[in-house]
Amino acid sequence: MAQPSPSLPKPNPNQPYMQISALQATTIHLPNDLIIQGNTRTYTACPSLSFYLKHSHSDRHFIFDLG
Repeated sequence: MAQPSPSLPKPNPNQPYMQISALQATTIHLPNDLIIQGNTRTYTACPSLSFYLKHSHSDRHFIFDLG
């Protein structure tokens, strides 16, 4: 049986948070035959995203790259 998801904390005026913005970093060319069964070896260009994160209290900045 699935366990219930943990609940979020109650809102707090001084609660820290992260501001997140998606950045398109580059393009990945994926072979269609590995994604779609029975397809030929052609390629589809897909965006590879990175994320810019900023912490509200410490003002620290981060880049998280999925590629």
